[in-house]
Amino acid sequence: METFLELGVLNYFSIIFPALLVFVIVFAILEKTKMLGESKSIHAIAAICAAFLVMLSKDILSIISFGAPWFVLVFVFLVLLLMIYRFMGASEADISYVITKDRPIQWTIFIIAIIIIIASISNVYGQRLLEKAQGEGLTIEEYKEKEEAEGRTFRGELHNTIFNAKILGMMLMFLIAVFTISLLSRESIAH
Repeated sequence: METFLELGVLNYFSIIFPALLVFVIVFAILEKTKMLGESKSIHAIAAICAAFLVMLSKDILSIISFGAPWFVLVFVFLVLLLMIYRFMGASEADISYVITKDRPIQWTIFIIAIIIIIASISNVYGQRLLEKAQGEGLTIEEYKEKEEAEGRTFRGELHNTIFNAKILGMMLMFLIAVFTISLLSRESIAH
């Protein structure tokens, strides 16, 4: 039964949204940096070309389609966090100072972005690379059936690697080291 809330038609536009995102980002970067001069029309043409190039690659579209919702989720979380800080009495100057001057906050945001990018790329290329690395002369379908029968997929192998006790212990030690170095190297506020 069809309803007015049917969103299946949006699947036909799934190629447009990543291209539009690339257009907006490239245009904004060119406007901000003035890399190609002052002309907005040249910036728009370059952004349109970049968007069309993205539309030609299914892999890049898949990477953007996987990563964009995660970036939106992080952005929404940060906006809600900033709203909580504002509600608790932090001024815009305090928030601006922390975002622009506090290195641990900047590095945390950078690391989260890198993790999302790596996850997006591995979501698209991971299983294919696993199949190529462990191929035994089988067709892709035969290999997938064999790996699934053995319970081995890229996501499963990645999960087993990340949640290994040795890896988790190493990550905990790295986090402790990063925060220790950050706190010890921070300038004293009283000075």
